[in-house]
Amino acid sequence: MEVLVLVEMRVSEEEEIDTIMQRVATLQDVVNFKPDTPYTPVARSSDHTPPSPDTSSEKIVVIRGMVEEARLRDLKAHTSVVKV
Repeated sequence: MEVLVLVEMRVSEEEEIDTIMQRVATLQDVVNFKPDTPYTPVARSSDHTPPSPDTSSEKIVVIRGMVEEARLRDLKAHTSVVKV
């Protein structure tokens, strides 16, 4: 069964929406994540985000989409994903 999820994803500070959506496509390939395309990714504050080696040049975006419930663990384990 597919479930609706919000995915927090770490991206480069300079990335524009088109580039971010290309990165989202990697989630489609790996875990069959289907972005809800009418909703564009939204940047959020990273105050409570676990640090990465170089967080100064990164931002967090929230992406809405669907994923098979059985693939949630794989989605959470993806290197770009901060939180589901």
